[in-house]
Amino acid sequence: MAACADKAPPNWVLDALSCIPCDMARGKGALADRQTVDLAEAAMLKDRVGQVFDAAVIDTDAERGRPHEGKVFLADPAVLAKVVSDNGLDLQLGSSVRVTLKRANPAADEDKVLFTLP
Repeated sequence: MAACADKAPPNWVLDALSCIPCDMARGKGALADRQTVDLAEAAMLKDRVGQVFDAAVIDTDAERGRPHEGKVFLADPAVLAKVVSDNGLDLQLGSSVRVTLKRANPAADEDKVLFTLP
């Protein structure tokens, strides 16, 4: 509001600026950031369902009893998303894989983007 009135912001506002990153990390800010990126990724990929991409497995859900699920990172286009192994093999952390885009739905509640390992 101060900027719209051509005035300097109050000191309490300036003092609070340094706390914003920590507050966001502790609260829902990080979640909102991730959900925004998920939405953008799904919108960007929605017309590419069925295509195959090079990816790297950067996380597995083995410790949660789901070794066939995890996260992959694609460099081009830059995407971080869930992957599920359809072939019954466990995901190997750090491995390079070829994944198929199974879903890219900006309206989905969860897993807007989903890849599978054939």
